[in-house]
Amino acid sequence: MSKGTDSEILGKKSKYLNPSEGGRPKYDRDMIIRNLRLVDHTGKPRYTNAQVAHIIGCSVDTVKRAKREAIKNGELKPVEETGRAIGIVEGDFEQECLRAREMSFKGWLETRFSASEKQGRYVFNFCAKVWAEVWDKPSLVDFSDKNSKLGDQCAIKFHQAFGEDKKRMRGRLKKIRFLMRFLDRRDINDRHFTMSNSKHPRSVRRVEEITFMDFPTKFQKCLDELEAELGSLYRLGVEFKLCTQMRTGTKKSEREFFGLRKGSNSGKSYIVFNNPDEFRSIIYAKKSEIWRLIWLPEKVRKELYEHLETLENGDFVFDLDSKKLSRVWGKITKRNLGARLRLHDLRKISITWFYAIGLPLEVSAMMNVGWRDLSTAMKHYADIKPILRSSTRATYSSNIPDWFKEGLNEFTGHDALIPSTDASASIMQGSSHFGGK
Repeated sequence: MSKGTDSEILGKKSKYLNPSEGGRPKYDRDMIIRNLRLVDHTGKPRYTNAQVAHIIGCSVDTVKRAKREAIKNGELKPVEETGRAIGIVEGDFEQECLRAREMSFKGWLETRFSASEKQGRYVFNFCAKVWAEVWDKPSLVDFSDKNSKLGDQCAIKFHQAFGEDKKRMRGRLKKIRFLMRFLDRRDINDRHFTMSNSKHPRSVRRVEEITFMDFPTKFQKCLDELEAELGSLYRLGVEFKLCTQMRTGTKKSEREFFGLRKGSNSGKSYIVFNNPDEFRSIIYAKKSEIWRLIWLPEKVRKELYEHLETLENGDFVFDLDSKKLSRVWGKITKRNLGARLRLHDLRKISITWFYAIGLPLEVSAMMNVGWRDLSTAMKHYADIKPILRSSTRATYSSNIPDWFKEGLNEFTGHDALIPSTDASASIMQGSSHFGGK
C-alpha cells in the first residue's frame, strides 16, 4: 500500500491538465490574457497562474507580469473583484457536486468552517483531487444513490491509494468524511471511514524545551525582545494569552483572543472592567463553548485596564497584525529557546506552569479558557513528566516570573478556594466569576 504525503500520492499536477504542445512561443501575451479571462460557472477565473503558464509553455513569473500589466491597462479585473481561480479539476468537481446535491460543496463547507476559510479550502481541494486522481472522476449523482455500489468501490480505492499511514491517515479520513456527509452517504463513513484513537492516533506536538529548568527565564527574555521589536501591546497580548490559556481565535467569528471586544454588549467574546481589580468576561470558543476568566495576575490586569481606557466600547481589544506577531514571535523564540514556538504553544506553557506552581491538574484544566476533557489536557498540553519530582518542580517553579504567580495561591493547597464539583461545572458553562485580589 502507498505511503507518503498527499502530494506524493496525488501528484502536484493533475493528469487532467493537458501538457503544452511543442511549437508555442515562449511569451504569447495575447494567449495569456485570453486564458486569464476565462471564468467558471461561479464567475471566478477558470485557470490559476500556474495552469496558464503550463498551457502556454512559459514561466509563472511571465504570466504574473502579463497579468499585472493587463490589470493596469484595464484589460483584466483585479483579483479582489473576481476572486481567486480554483483550477480546472476543482471547477469540474464543484460542478459535479452541484449536479449531485443542487448546492455548492464549497458553500456548504463554509458553514462548517465559519471561523477558518483556509480549513474549508483544504478539505475542498483534497476531496477534489481524490475525486479526480484516485476515483477517476466518477458521477457524484450515482455516488449519492444509496442503492449504488459506487460509494463502496470508491472507498476501497481510497484505502488502496493511501494505505494505513498512521501519521497522516486521521487527517485524510477527517477530510473525506465531509464529502460523504455532503453527499448524504454517512453509511460509507460508518463502513469504511471510521476513526479510532488506537488505529488513527491524534498527532501531538511536543515542545520538549518547555520543561527545561531555565525555560521560564529564557521565556521572559523572549517577552522583553518582543516588546523591543513590536511594542508593549504585543507583549501584553502574549502575556494575556499565556494567563488565559486562550486560543488565537478570529475577528470574523468573534472568538477568543483576536475576537475579544471591549464592552458587555459588543459581541460574542468580550471583557469589561469595573476597576483595575474587578472584571467580567465571556469568551466564545470552539464548538460554541463559552468560558469566563476567573483569574488574571495584577500586572496583566492593570496594563489591560489602562489599554481598555484608550478604546471605545465595541473595539477589538487586541487589534494586532497576527501574521507579524507569529513571524516575529517564532523568530525570537527560535533564537532564545532553540525551538520556534507557535502562539498556540502558550496553552502548553500555561498549564505546565500552573502545575509547577502547585495547582491540581483538574483545576488547571478549567482555569479561564481551559479544557472540558481532562484527558485531552493531559495528553496534548500537560508535558509535565520531566517535572514530576517535587525537588525538580520546586526549582522550575522558582524560575517562573513572579508576576505570573500573583493570586494563584488562592487555587492551591488544602485551604484553597477550589470550586466543588457543582461549582466546577458552572464555571465551565459560564457562571459569573471575577478576577482580582
